[in-house]
Amino acid sequence: GVGEIKVIKRPVVGIIPTGDEIIPPCASPEPGQILEFNSAIFSSMLRAWGAESITYPIVPDKYDMILEALNKALEECDVVLLNAGSSAGRDDYSAKAIAQAGQVLYHGIAMKPGKPAILGCKGNKPILGVPGYPVSGIIVIEELLRPLIDICMGRGKAAYQTAEAVLTRPVVSGLKYQEFVRVRLGRVGDKLTASPLNRGSGVVSSFMKADGILEVPQGLEGYEAGAEVNVRLLSPVDKLENT
Repeated sequence: GVGEIKVIKRPVVGIIPTGDEIIPPCASPEPGQILEFNSAIFSSMLRAWGAESITYPIVPDKYDMILEALNKALEECDVVLLNAGSSAGRDDYSAKAIAQAGQVLYHGIAMKPGKPAILGCKGNKPILGVPGYPVSGIIVIEELLRPLIDICMGRGKAAYQTAEAVLTRPVVSGLKYQEFVRVRLGRVGDKLTASPLNRGSGVVSSFMKADGILEVPQGLEGYEAGAEVNVRLLSPVDKLENT
């Protein structure tokens, strides 16, 4: 006899891509143009977490237009991602626009990649300024937005599958940041080995090749080759056993 039940509304996340050099995906970009693919990656991640996404049209590096787009997204969405423009360059207007629309809580996070990220809000609506480099953006929304989506969905913090592995090469890290290093994993004899991949924040293909993420805590200079480390898995265990 129960005809109605209460449910949790899926949070809606607005994604605003910005940049004069950013264009919609096409077959032949001209020199100096960059295809806008971050929103496709972010949207897929959000769907996997149970959220919905709205991708707004690309906004040029003009402060008034960025502010207008931000205000529109804040009216229509529960959370807003402002993609690119979070650094301190000449045309980086994200922090200024977030401060005008609401407030900036933090600009600059002790994480690498993802240092220029901005945490802001308007009332109870979170605003996240995401760096334009794709790997930085992926790490930022995984570490800072996913826990928020879990709260909105009424569930506990996501549990990651981990494994112990032996580093094949040393990993050097700065003391100031918590660093997230992509690694390839494979079985060598009776040990699982981890090989660090290219750490450039613009090398999105490194995520396609990665089997796991090695977290280097803030204040640690890194790990020596041969060190046993705990790796957050991105690939299933059976694949690693056959690699």
